[in-house]
Amino acid sequence: MKEQTATTPGIRNLAKDDAGLLLPFTTAKHKYTPLKPGAPIGPRRWTQFDKLKIALGVGQTFEHFITALKQIELELAGEKPLAEVRLNSLLLVNSLRRAIVEKSRARYSTAFYVCTLFILRDNEPVTEWSVESAEEMIEDWANAGINEDDLFFFALNMVSGFKKAFQNTKDELEAEAAKLSVITGSTRFKESTS
Repeated sequence: MKEQTATTPGIRNLAKDDAGLLLPFTTAKHKYTPLKPGAPIGPRRWTQFDKLKIALGVGQTFEHFITALKQIELELAGEKPLAEVRLNSLLLVNSLRRAIVEKSRARYSTAFYVCTLFILRDNEPVTEWSVESAEEMIEDWANAGINEDDLFFFALNMVSGFKKAFQNTKDELEAEAAKLSVITGSTRFKESTS
C-alpha cells in the first residue's frame, strides 16, 4: 500500500495500492469503497458515465467537441488549395489537442461526478445513483479535505485508455513546445501543463 503525505495543510491525500488504485477511505460522515476499473456498475450508473466521459476526457461537452471536428471536416471538404487546407487542418487539430491538455483543471468538477459513479458510500447498492447523492458525496469529500488530484486521476482511470493517451499527447506537445522555445524563447505551454 502506498501512503501519501499531505502537501497542503487541511488537504488529505488518499491511500493507494501498489497498482495506484484508490483504497477504501472514510470521512467524518461516511465510509467509501472505490470500485476497480472494469467492475460492473449497472445501467443507471453506466448511463451517467456515458454522458460524462466525453466531457471528462476532452474538457468539453460532446457538442463542442463535435463542432470542432465539423470545422476540420469543412476545411477538408472545401475548395481551397491543398497546402492551405493542410495547414488550416493541422492548426485546428493541434488546437484541439492543446485544449485537451491545457484545460485539465476545468474538468475537475466533471471528474468528481464520475467518481461518484465508481465510489460507493456506506455499502450503497451499485444499482442506484442520483445527482442528489452525488452532490452529497462531493460535499462530504470537500469538507473532509480530500485531495482533488486523487479524485481527478481516479476518474480518469475509469475512462478506458485516457490516461495513456493523455500522457502521450502531453509529452508530444511538450516536445513541440521545447522545439518552438528554441526558436521563440517562449516556455508558456510547458509552464501551463506542469
